[in-house]
Amino acid sequence: MNYSKDKVKPSEQINEGKKLDGKFFLRMKRFEKYYQNLALDNTQFESNYKIIKHINELVSEDQMSQNDVWNIIEYFNKNSNEYCHKGSGWFDTRLHLRHLAFVYGIRMKLNGELKLVKE
Repeated sequence: MNYSKDKVKPSEQINEGKKLDGKFFLRMKRFEKYYQNLALDNTQFESNYKIIKHINELVSEDQMSQNDVWNIIEYFNKNSNEYCHKGSGWFDTRLHLRHLAFVYGIRMKLNGELKLVKE
């Protein structure tokens, strides 16, 4: 896919009147902490933790491009596999990533495998 590599501050990015709220990045960090704590007691959550930790390393509050967002979505889809626990927290993570993509002008939906795909 050819997406723009022009960097824009996420808090200034608006699409169809929608933007990220001021707590978006805080919630993403909370997902990471949630899976980190679960993984301490149950190895089933280790994959979730590793994936969201890496995504949080890629997501930037300073500057991001459409291309950056697309790469994050691809990473999530590629690594969200049979080893991930697919509970409500993971579904909420998907919805947050879908909203991030929308704000950057990429319309996504969930397919039958619960992967984020272009509409």
